[in-house]
Amino acid sequence: MLWSRSLRGVKPKNPKATPWPTGAYYGSAVLHGSPLPIGGGASLESTRRSLPQAVLKQLQGFIPVANIAVQWGDMDVFGHVNNVNYARYFETGRIAYLDHVFGPVLGPQEYTEYMAAKGVGIIAKSITLTYRLPVEYPDVLTIGIRVPSSSIQVDRFTQEMVLVSHRREKVATEGSAVLVAYDYKEGKKANLDKRLSDALKRSEMLGVALYTVPKL
Repeated sequence: MLWSRSLRGVKPKNPKATPWPTGAYYGSAVLHGSPLPIGGGASLESTRRSLPQAVLKQLQGFIPVANIAVQWGDMDVFGHVNNVNYARYFETGRIAYLDHVFGPVLGPQEYTEYMAAKGVGIIAKSITLTYRLPVEYPDVLTIGIRVPSSSIQVDRFTQEMVLVSHRREKVATEGSAVLVAYDYKEGKKANLDKRLSDALKRSEMLGVALYTVPKL
């Protein structure tokens, strides 16, 4: 069977043990007979290990943060995924990346407040997308993200993103997002917490490490 899906919700057995806000929700999809974790709740390693070699090849240099199952309703009258949906896909990847990189550094309570705009948090300054090829249902898309160390400044950083189609085994979309530290109470720009700047720099090495571990 080319395609089957199971989107049963999977919640952590011990929510208190998760390093980011509890209630991470994901499911699974099967493409070409291989189960894939769906959504940003899966670990980076389980996501990486689930990917076919052809997809991994397209993700070199990026951290695979989430798989997304394309829905029938994502398509438009032209028979391919509507362009606006790619911004939503990348939003899912953007938050999953922050969950994995900022979450463990800040801890559950502080990270929840950071992402809930209760004080200093993060805000998107700009987003760019470049479409490489159309995507149709059924398909699974893997989001890869990296933050070049050269983009990390006192108050901002840039996420570079790719979206890889499993069906076509090619990059479907490329993008970037400039994220800025923002004080939601004062309504003005702020500086990045040094702990987060350091975590962003370490994430570049994490992307390398994920590809040096043999796939079992």
